[in-house]
Amino acid sequence: KIIAATDRGFRASLVEAIERAQAAGQVDPALPAEASAEILLAILDGLTSRFLVDPSIEPAGLESVLKTLFGRFLGLPSARD
Repeated sequence: KIIAATDRGFRASLVEAIERAQAAGQVDPALPAEASAEILLAILDGLTSRFLVDPSIEPAGLESVLKTLFGRFLGLPSARD
């Protein structure tokens, strides 16, 4: 129950952050915020699983790639360049 509640809270915070970024013109407003948040969380969950399966993966080495992928997915202007 605690994990599920934490996940719901994190998901809600991510939805709110996407909506704020959409209102500020930083994220494509055509993207549904809830579905976008769910997909981003699924990617992060999968990445977490990969770290458990392969401890040689360096999270720090993936940070810039992850930021670029998320930026392109969300349509951030800086990621379109």
